Amino acid sequence: MMNFDEFKKEVEAVVKDYLPDEYKDAKVSIATVSKIGMTYDSLTVRPEGQVASPAANLNAFFEDYENGKEFDEVMDDIADVLQTQAPEHMKNMSWLLDYDQAKDHLFIRVSNAEKNEELISNAPHKIVDDLVITCHVAVEATDHGLASTIVNNDLLEHYGVSEKQLFEDAMITAPEVMPVKIDTMLNVISGMMPEAVSDDMMMDDSFPGASMMIVSNTTMVNGASALFYPGVMDEIADKIGGDYVVLPSSTNELIVVPDQGDYKTLECMVKDINATTVDPKEQLSDHVYHYDSKEKLFERTDKFEARKAEKEKAPEKKSILSDLKAKKAQVEDMKKVAPAPAKAKKAEQAL
Repeated sequence: MMNFDEFKKEVEAVVKDYLPDEYKDAKVSIATVSKIGMTYDSLTVRPEGQVASPAANLNAFFEDYENGKEFDEVMDDIADVLQTQAPEHMKNMSWLLDYDQAKDHLFIRVSNAEKNEELISNAPHKIVDDLVITCHVAVEATDHGLASTIVNNDLLEHYGVSEKQLFEDAMITAPEVMPVKIDTMLNVISGMMPEAVSDDMMMDDSFPGASMMIVSNTTMVNGASALFYPGVMDEIADKIGGDYVVLPSSTNELIVVPDQGDYKTLECMVKDINATTVDPKEQLSDHVYHYDSKEKLFERTDKFEARKAEKEKAPEKKSILSDLKAKKAQVEDMKKVAPAPAKAKKAEQAL
């Protein structure tokens, strides 16, 4: 049995044998593709003059081979993928390379910075604590989700715009491409329940869902990024009544609760949910975050606590300094009013 490197070389060498004659002069290439939460080797066979071509995920096909599927059968499956016909409007993708057109389709995604180091090393990005924001171009919305491409360094260079301009434009169009959706947990859950049960929950003051909010977008996919749209953090503060804590339930949505402290308990809860429930590709972070509605500052709760502690020390330091200055001034005043010491006599007077 071949290992993965041998498998890739063999596929690259024989793939045209499994394709029609129209592919005989096509360019065969294998490239490493980095997407949010995953990296894989992709095979394309692109006939001359064709802008976009289907890509085969070789890692997935190698799994089939490892699980006992005959190599010829795997190659037939790969050939089927490579011959998939793109929708008519996607055959000409020249608009994607024109920034004046592409910028109207820009949106942002937020993901875990550490888990996506390879991806962001070759793409414009903004780091927010342990999170990272990247820019993407929406290509097509389908029943299966949104087809898109990340704006990497090469594409940015082709566009001829600065990283600053890219993010400014993305923050304008993202709320239009993927509109924000903010709702209470109570409304979300009650919408899934029979009417009688939801009515009971609405009447139960002890149910915490009324004070908890869900932040996402209208598609509920990659919705965590909506928190970073202009004005959204302050909009949530108005709705929730001040400072709040953000629980990164996944890349698809966030849970917001009023700030009542006890950040360690909330963080333990997030870690447990990530370990037992959330798909690794959709995990955002094991940390929780705080929004200071007065300072307009979003930060991890550990950094918020450190900043708060430092701020509380400041008056004490100021008080000590004030006392020292006051005592120094008092000494100076005493010098001014104290009588000058008598000068020593040069000679005794005669009696």
